[in-house]
Amino acid sequence: MDSELSKEQQNYIDISLKEKWTIPKFKAEHFVGHGQITPFGAIKQYFLELVGRETAIQNCEYEIEKLELDIDIENKKYEESDNEFEKRRCQIEIKHMKGLLNGFIRNLEHSKEERLMYLNLIEDLDKSVDGVLIDGTRLVDAILDKEKFDELERDYWIKRLGKQAAMDMIAYGKIGVGNMDSIVMLGYDDQRKALELASDVYVCQENRLQHVIKNSDEKYKLGEKSKLVKQLHLIKE
Repeated sequence: MDSELSKEQQNYIDISLKEKWTIPKFKAEHFVGHGQITPFGAIKQYFLELVGRETAIQNCEYEIEKLELDIDIENKKYEESDNEFEKRRCQIEIKHMKGLLNGFIRNLEHSKEERLMYLNLIEDLDKSVDGVLIDGTRLVDAILDKEKFDELERDYWIKRLGKQAAMDMIAYGKIGVGNMDSIVMLGYDDQRKALELASDVYVCQENRLQHVIKNSDEKYKLGEKSKLVKQLHLIKE
């Protein structure tokens, strides 16, 4: 234990090193997948995340094998050397490389867990009603079909720009320059679809928000406070 750290502080460090700080499934499903608007967007993003984890696994395995070899080489140099300073240098290098090795082993475990999580998310989506197109084609097969892929990509961007425009309308009362600029790059029919979607989302969300505000107003008048309001210290007792 480092001399400047208390026993409890060292324990915190041990926890940080031993705990698996992988992406939670809830975050991956709702903000990585659902954040892509359509089932096509979600499954495409899951596959992209899968590529990243697979690449990370290969890199970690390479670094682990290389470090294990380097440690063996340093151990052999240590055993064969009669020079005190050379042996000390070997010990320093071995200690350093073992630290690196442990880091890559942790990263490998994390990447494998996240890879499995994304594989499960792909399987879950593939087996759900959203995993099949109207014509009966499986989504995982459709993304390998150039024609279907292009059509699904077009649908994705119409809906994505529609949602982004709706968020502008909710926040500022009008569509921002960036999203409007992107929308006018679409064909006329696609522009209309995106704007109609933006309007539908805006009206739905505004009505929903007003209903929630009304309920909150009634609870406030009755002196009721939510747990989050208390946690944020918005009201002084």
